[in-house]
Amino acid sequence: MHSVKFVLPLCAVYICSCSSDHTEHNHDHHAQEHDAQPANTHNHAEGAIIIEPQQAEQLGIVTAVVEQQQVPAAIKVTGQIVNMPSGQAVVSATGPGIVTLSDVLSPGNKVSSGQTVGRVSARAISGGDPNASALVALNAAKKEVERLKPLVNEGIVTRREYNAAVAAYEAARAAYSPQAASGVLSSPVSGIVTAVNVSTGQYVDAGTVIATIAKSDKLLLRLDLPDKYRASVSKIIDADFRVPQSDEWYTVSALKGSISNSAAGAMPVTAGFIPVYFTISNTTGAFAAGTFVDANILLSDSTSAVAIPSQAISEQYGNYFVYVKTGDHEYRKQRVEVSQSTGPLTQVTAGIKPGETIVVKGVAAMKLSETSGAVPEGHSHNH
Repeated sequence: MHSVKFVLPLCAVYICSCSSDHTEHNHDHHAQEHDAQPANTHNHAEGAIIIEPQQAEQLGIVTAVVEQQQVPAAIKVTGQIVNMPSGQAVVSATGPGIVTLSDVLSPGNKVSSGQTVGRVSARAISGGDPNASALVALNAAKKEVERLKPLVNEGIVTRREYNAAVAAYEAARAAYSPQAASGVLSSPVSGIVTAVNVSTGQYVDAGTVIATIAKSDKLLLRLDLPDKYRASVSKIIDADFRVPQSDEWYTVSALKGSISNSAAGAMPVTAGFIPVYFTISNTTGAFAAGTFVDANILLSDSTSAVAIPSQAISEQYGNYFVYVKTGDHEYRKQRVEVSQSTGPLTQVTAGIKPGETIVVKGVAAMKLSETSGAVPEGHSHNH
């Protein structure tokens, strides 16, 4: 798996821009003031963005040193997070009746093993509670066995009559369900509710699937690899993915995951795509089954390149820029040319070089600084 080699010193911004236009600054540069306050006079490059270090933590500006590194080849794909086949369980109705669901039984909610998630009651249904009738039959059969037992020993009743009474008792016991009598619905596993099939007030038969619970610790990431890349299956080492409309990328290996199928010949083709599966850890509950993803399948082939965090790059009108730190509190906006992106990392082919320091977090604050004309108090400019 690739690793990002960056030194992360905190830098901060007091948002302002320096310009050579003295009228915009509207400074009153008197000779007496320059003589009296030489310590407050700074020379800044044309168009420099001045960033006061004392604002670092407030604005979250973080910088890193650019380095040449090995970047794996990547194939852009799409996919979906799905449940593992062995990672699902269902809540079933223990008997017929009217169901009442707990508020916790909603898709996306977490439940614990044994937690009550609803009840089923047959009291209000036509014909009465069959389980209650079964209990009456069970008690009657038990009393009959107890009555005949001493009589068979005395020879008053036959062994056949006694055995028939025992058989009736066993049948009555099988027909009665203590769990159904309680009407309690409980989760068989700890996990996340992925589907609810009934509503409160609905009639259900015994065995009706009430809800599906997915164990939350492990999920599958299915990525759809175009069949033309079948020869690359054996080279797959990792994958990066993110959910749509999100800038946060996750790496399978960082989630303690791995590829589940790696034999190209064993992989079926569906509509021109090979489904490639990775297991991922979901102990934090950050992912939900059914979520679609944008992803990059990473291969063992790699190239040496200048690669920086994708979040460090700002796109404006089809052009790409980064912010280079040029001094203790001075930055410049630098246009760059980019090529392959692996998700978290983007290769840069021109514009910056190893050894330069760039902003990797807080790019939005840097963009705002370009339009700010404010100058920190006590800060004068000599252009």
